[in-house]
Amino acid sequence: MVKGRARRDRRAKSGTLGRKRRWIPVTDATVTEVAVADEALAGEIVAGAIVMDDAAAGAAALIAVLEGRSAFYRTLSGLYYRTLTQEQIDALSATDFSEFGADDPLLTEGFDDIRRYLRKRNTGTRQELAVDYTSAFEGTKAFKGERAVPYESVYLSETGLLNQEPRNEVYRTYKKSAVRLREGVNLPEDHLSFEFEFMAIMSGRAIDLLQGGQTDEAIKNLELQKTFLQDHILSWFKQFADRATLVLKTRFYRGVLKITEGYLALDFETLEDLIAELEV
Repeated sequence: MVKGRARRDRRAKSGTLGRKRRWIPVTDATVTEVAVADEALAGEIVAGAIVMDDAAAGAAALIAVLEGRSAFYRTLSGLYYRTLTQEQIDALSATDFSEFGADDPLLTEGFDDIRRYLRKRNTGTRQELAVDYTSAFEGTKAFKGERAVPYESVYLSETGLLNQEPRNEVYRTYKKSAVRLREGVNLPEDHLSFEFEFMAIMSGRAIDLLQGGQTDEAIKNLELQKTFLQDHILSWFKQFADRATLVLKTRFYRGVLKITEGYLALDFETLEDLIAELEV
């Protein structure tokens, strides 16, 4: 009973972060889905009328978690993809962060860093954030010769260079999942922003599968997400974050790193819980 309650609590936290979020709209999606060859995903899915019995209520709760995950991953994707616009900064500044990160030290500390930084914003805030972003995430500055660019190949390949085998593995995963970078995007596929957006897309597909009654395919989808998160994000994010912390100057982006690290750990447990629940 205690274990089941803990599982529900983790699920609720993971989904709630996304459902509450309306503060960083990603209006320029970088990853797009292509025509799906997979038979399980190719057919048109039509959700019928929902009768809220126990089973339906349980499914609705799972879908709410998946919706929250998709939204929060798109949030993270937007934060790492490019410098923030004034509109995004204003939206973040208007957000009440007091409800975020409850019971998770990293999330709590990260959201507090963001809130405290934005509370002191002024006419130079956008420029200060842009300089900090480019210094770390575009590699214009280094700490003891090490740059904190958000590409998997830099951290997991033997050469430490861009476009190595980790990028190829990510590309193959995208291709197998019928996902590709949008036309005109000229960055390697293993950029952290694209990996987060891939997770958001997969979470959206899991919703479609559950609504279509395809539980077995939904489990396969969640297994893929879990593997991708473990092998292609968690496997290098901490090393990247440690480097970035040494280069970053603003409390805002240090907070972004903290909420990312906290959320990724929480989401891995959430995926395990979702899979376990669907397999019952």
